[in-house]
Amino acid sequence: MANNFENFILEKVINSNDVLIVLGSRPAMGKTTFLITVAKYLAIDRDIPTAVFSLEMSKKQVDRRLISVVANLSGEKFYHDDRSPEEKVKINSFKEYISSKPLYIDDTAGFDISEMKIRLKKLVNENGVRFVLIDYLHLINASDEKIREKQLRYICQILKDATKELHVTIILASQCHRSISSKTRIIPTLEDLSLSSEDIIDDVWLLYRPSYYKIFEDEQGNDVTNIADLHLYKGGKKVSEEKFIFDISIPKFI
Repeated sequence: MANNFENFILEKVINSNDVLIVLGSRPAMGKTTFLITVAKYLAIDRDIPTAVFSLEMSKKQVDRRLISVVANLSGEKFYHDDRSPEEKVKINSFKEYISSKPLYIDDTAGFDISEMKIRLKKLVNENGVRFVLIDYLHLINASDEKIREKQLRYICQILKDATKELHVTIILASQCHRSISSKTRIIPTLEDLSLSSEDIIDDVWLLYRPSYYKIFEDEQGNDVTNIADLHLYKGGKKVSEEKFIFDISIPKFI
């Protein structure tokens, strides 16, 4: 049975304090959609100052995705010129509504972690930002380190230090291995994340959508066509598994 995504965000994100959460998955599982849905619940629904560092998508693209989620309007409407006059008015009104909310989007590409820390500190001091969503880890640079594995650990350490210093909660999206060795490895594990930073990261959430792999029923025969699984780890151990409805037409988590 699917859980309520908003309740999950209330319990695991809004009620969290100064933690670094890594959201991992293989490509096309919905990491960006997850972060955008979280941003909607935090900044737009609850007026909580939230920063989004989008290193892959432009601010315009993020805005489109947000409007789609807030207006409950299919994402296809933004890429085809077949919107009705009523839909255009609706979209414009939601643009104005979202722009009035405490959501701060930075789409700078090729960020160095030191510069990100400076901008984050400014957002906290000037705008009272409490939550930070970063999409995603592997697009952040760390010029102080030459070996990529050490870079990733260094970036995680800087971000963890930022949670304590600035009293923010950070959700950091990260890529899992693309390749799958066998059917038993379709569901990602900490090994697929390969960060070697379990001692730094507070929580790891691994996202998985069975339907992406043409799996439409679970072992009990339940329909999982529109289901996304989130496997929660703490201290290197799996603590729970959550299931949410994933509306791919918007897209958003419910």
